[in-house]
Amino acid sequence: MANNAEVFVIFLEKPNIRLLDQVVGSLWVKLNQLKKFCFRVSGEPPPNVEASLMLNSLRGERRTFDSSQNGCLPVRLKAGSDSGEITVVASNCFGNTSVTVQVAVASKY
Repeated sequence: MANNAEVFVIFLEKPNIRLLDQVVGSLWVKLNQLKKFCFRVSGEPPPNVEASLMLNSLRGERRTFDSSQNGCLPVRLKAGSDSGEITVVASNCFGNTSVTVQVAVASKY
């Protein structure tokens, strides 16, 4: 007797954040230059993604992203004293992960 049962395999995983454009630890930006901080998020079920800017001129700005797409956060520093950090947090029912990058004005070009 043949068994015609279908088998479905579902892979579940904790969220993962991968930075694009080789950003490691620090993002240096020239004054008034538009720089994009880009990342890719994976996980199953698809995680919720939130990025927050904690810069002197953009204190506490938050943005949410659809985890099925790459995220890009535009950053423009307007004053020499602008500095701070960008934090990306991805979470689903299996956990959460975060990445924080320091942002600073490039004093020499």
